[in-house]
Amino acid sequence: MADLNATIDAEYGTDFTGNQKINFTGYDMRDKENGVWLLLQFANDVGERASVSLNIFIGDVPDGHKKATQISMRKLGELFRAFGLSEADMPGKTPADIKTALEAYVGNVAVMGAIIKDDRGYNTVSKFSKAG
Repeated sequence: MADLNATIDAEYGTDFTGNQKINFTGYDMRDKENGVWLLLQFANDVGERASVSLNIFIGDVPDGHKKATQISMRKLGELFRAFGLSEADMPGKTPADIKTALEAYVGNVAVMGAIIKDDRGYNTVSKFSKAG
């Protein structure tokens, strides 16, 4: 086992941060009172995981919620472009449209992700781009 760990450390490093090729492994979408919460899940080839938590608010919401939704939609657009979609092929902005689009890619695509540690020490993806 020590040899395997040394090989993994040599190939992938011991710190799962920075630009990494990550596979889109799944998502969790849950209804909220005024929108949805979305958790996007990723892992590299050796199982190290990272995620992104997004909030999409619907309807008449306070400015802070509008800003959160804008950030979430920008992050989703970045992810869909990393999946290879053109602007013309982007899914609609409703939770149902987003869910349908994500379903098509779970387990089927890898992207480059800029991995950082959040304030609780979890791996989070701060930026997406196309994998080479």
